[in-house]
Order: sequence, then C-alpha cells, then structure tokens
Amino acid sequence: MSSLDSLKIVSIGGGANTGELLKLSIDLVGKESKKKALVIPTARPNPEGVPNTYKIFGDFYQDRGIETALMHDFWSFPDDTRQQEMLDEADILYVSGGDTATMMRVWEYFG
Repeated sequence: MSSLDSLKIVSIGGGANTGELLKLSIDLVGKESKKKALVIPTARPNPEGVPNTYKIFGDFYQDRGIETALMHDFWSFPDDTRQQEMLDEADILYVSGGDTATMMRVWEYFG
C-alpha cells in the first residue's frame, strides 16, 4: 500500500452481496500490475474458522489473478517486522468478519 492518502475502505456486513463488494475492493485498487490481498482473521471468535474463511476469500481473489496471503492462523503469528512487510505489500486488506468486539480487543492488545 503506497499511501494512506489513497486508502479506501469497503465495509462488508452480514447479508451484504459479498461477491459484488469484493469485486469493488479489486476495482478500487486501480493499478494494472499484480495486485496482492492479505486476509487478516482478527474478528474471528474461534480460530477453527480461519482455514475456511481463508479458503473462501483467498479463492475469490486468487480466481481473479490476485496473489493472496494469510496474516496468521491464530496459532502462528509472523514477527512484527514480517507483519509490517505483509501490510506494506498488500493492496487489499481483508479483515474477516465475525465478532466486532473480539476484533477490537485483538487490535487493542496488539496495537
């Protein structure tokens, strides 16, 4: 991600047409070169759902030629330097849904 000035947020809630909004997230990147998506499962109340979440959204982006990575799986976290590199390299950050209160606690804890 080159600059916060160009940051765009697409918020997807329950019952939304997720496919159309995910397509919008791709269109908003606007660059022609290889795009990268990063799935961040911090809103999951249970780590068991992470592989399924990553498969669904990872497959969606990969089917459209977008390189996709998973930030963590709740059992294995990259070190701070690698996390920052992953964030810097990503054009799309997909924070998987679930529980907003859980997400806020995780973000507060880890900064």
